[in-house]
Amino acid sequence: MSRANGAGGARFEGATREHFLRFLDREFPHLAPRVDRLYAGKYAPRHYRDQVHHVLDLVQRRHRLPRPRAAPKRIEARREPAAPARQPRLL
Repeated sequence: MSRANGAGGARFEGATREHFLRFLDREFPHLAPRVDRLYAGKYAPRHYRDQVHHVLDLVQRRHRLPRPRAAPKRIEARREPAAPARQPRLL
């Protein structure tokens, strides 16, 4: 399954999770318990994330939507190796 659809699940850490759940409870109370169970940890379970990616892949193919380009790989600057230090002559 391709992960190139540009989607990802949410990540809730610390206060972010609590803030978001309070928002849901206030604005969308019917969703709050489901999201609370789904995001018992930082991330939704792997099987759920896989399902989301699968659905998005189907939608992109069906509607011929362009795939986002992969982020360019970071290229480290090439450095010349340092010249070995010269040891002074003892005699």
